Amino acid sequence: MVGAGGVIDVGGMLTLSTLDIANDDFLNGSSNRFFGNSTNGITNYGSIRAGGDALFLGGFGHNFGSIESTNGAVALV
Repeated sequence: MVGAGGVIDVGGMLTLSTLDIANDDFLNGSSNRFFGNSTNGITNYGSIRAGGDALFLGGFGHNFGSIESTNGAVALV
């Protein structure tokens, strides 16, 4: 959860996820293959800005704040 008044501002791609990722994929810069059956999700009440894609991956994605991508897409999957 990103709380009210919370700010995330990144120059590139942003991925927020409640799904699993293999340690090797995460640590070695391999393909980011997320998996699992998580029913937990991501809720945003704050301000999120990404220079690339902004992705929410999980059981649900709720946005009550703002999500901006200057050079990509926004996806709540």
